[in-house]
Amino acid sequence: MVASALKSLTTGLISVILLGTGSVCAAESTDRCGKVRFLKDKSRGVEVRLNVCMENDEVAEGAILRLAPEARLWLQVLSAEDTIGESQIICQSRAESPLPIMLESADPPRLKSNLLDCGRWDQKRLSCNGVNGEPNSFFCVLGRFEKPSAEKRPKKGTSVVLRSLNPGASGLEDRSRQLEVLEAIKNEAQLCHELYGVEREFRMEWEVDATGNVIRIAPNESLEKSHPDFAACLLDAIRFHEYPPSARTVFLSALL
Repeated sequence: MVASALKSLTTGLISVILLGTGSVCAAESTDRCGKVRFLKDKSRGVEVRLNVCMENDEVAEGAILRLAPEARLWLQVLSAEDTIGESQIICQSRAESPLPIMLESADPPRLKSNLLDCGRWDQKRLSCNGVNGEPNSFFCVLGRFEKPSAEKRPKKGTSVVLRSLNPGASGLEDRSRQLEVLEAIKNEAQLCHELYGVEREFRMEWEVDATGNVIRIAPNESLEKSHPDFAACLLDAIRFHEYPPSARTVFLSALL
């Protein structure tokens, strides 16, 4: 009987978090891992709480995502059939105080807070008002992407510029790998466009060193002045993409 009780405690934890005037209950279990990944670098002002997942930045169904005012949340929905593709969710908080969000379910995505009055997902958009009538306090977009393929043609507006080319290379200096990377970044950039309602595309140029780290992004003052939130989202999509290593620094350019 004691062993059964201990097993119950380790496989299912029930916690309550109180923030401001709102409370959220979260039922957590380690078997709820492996479905959602928290993209920490691409998120801003988000703290994960009551999370039992310990690997690969995974977030358990039932975990609490605490968003600071004006925070941005970026999630990747994992699939067992990763050969098909992936889904990503970006959310923006306009709440004036910290906002606790519970990840109720990964598929279909369900986000819940006692401080929000949310409607249903409208295809790939979710909009929530504050419980006191504050309009559009929290809103999200969902994107489903096919796995990038080197065999596909690059999308319109995507270009690749090389400072040098190493024949037979298999890293980022290889043209096919660059097209895969740019296609993936363009997909994420489209989520930024949809989240902030920006239709115009902008020419972006950046350099990636041999270890796969972005070392320079050419400034675009008109973008940062006219659409600061969108610009920050776009820059994070570029800066924190997982680039393959290469033999040398590679210069990339794309219309995003």
